[in-house]
Amino acid sequence: LYQSTEAFPSKSFPPFQKVMLPPNTFQGKVAFITGGGTGIGKRMTTHL
Repeated sequence: LYQSTEAFPSKSFPPFQKVMLPPNTFQGKVAFITGGGTGIGKRMTTHL
C-alpha cells in the first residue's frame, strides 16, 4: 500500500509517495475489505 497526496495538490507541499507496508505483507493471506466498490476500499482491493 502507498500513501500519496496527489488528491490534494498544494503549492506549499510537493506531492510524495512512500511505501506504508513492506512488500508481500499480505502474501498468502485473505483480506476482507468492506466498501470495496467505491473510494478507498476499492483502491485497496485493486492493490491487493
